Amino acid sequence: MKKINCILIIVAVLGIVFAFSLFSKEGIAINVNSKNKDLVSKSLNGEIENTDDVTKIILGQGWHSGELTIYHSLGKTETLYITEGMFNLGELEKYIRENGYNLDNIGFISIGVSSIILIYLLIYMYVNKNKS
Repeated sequence: MKKINCILIIVAVLGIVFAFSLFSKEGIAINVNSKNKDLVSKSLNGEIENTDDVTKIILGQGWHSGELTIYHSLGKTETLYITEGMFNLGELEKYIRENGYNLDNIGFISIGVSSIILIYLLIYMYVNKNKS
């Protein structure tokens, strides 16, 4: 088997593992940037210590419903739970739902690409087997 095929197998397997890790997070994510930094700072002020170094927020769905996972620039992770009466976090939740990206969709795309790679490899092996 050629080196490229081995590399493709590794890429496909890693893609599937990556997809399942995204499925386990069950959420909608946003990257914190200059467009939404003010809203994030205003919403999380008083809820967490430092709002300046927040890089990503994931709003949980399914089993993680009502959960905000907050990622900081130095690898620190915090989890907040949205309950009734938390109006600032409610605004942030609405913003994330409207402007965020669904992690499940990225997982499906990753599985699709990995499947295409694996199908290509199966066809390649079948064609080369018949040539011999």
